[in-house]
Amino acid sequence: MLDDGFAVRGVTAEIRWAYFVAAKIGGYTVTRAGKGIGARWSVTGTITESNAYNLAQRPLVFIAPHKAGAWHWPIESFTPGDGGRFVARLGSPID
Repeated sequence: MLDDGFAVRGVTAEIRWAYFVAAKIGGYTVTRAGKGIGARWSVTGTITESNAYNLAQRPLVFIAPHKAGAWHWPIESFTPGDGGRFVARLGSPID
């Protein structure tokens, strides 16, 4: 674990462009390194379905549901990998 950081793991999430689903995620880990305004957020996970056109658009948002609603993070950079894996640098959570 990173200093002053934590991780959130989940089974399902989405990447959206506006209200369009760009990708469905099956398993992810969001991490935060540091605290406050200087915190660095990132996510790794596996894409189970995607729309190539929507995924190429900007801005994208990573949305992770939880019991009381959903967390939203703006995606600052997105890197697809092999086997549907991806890595993305996230901005601070959106209220």
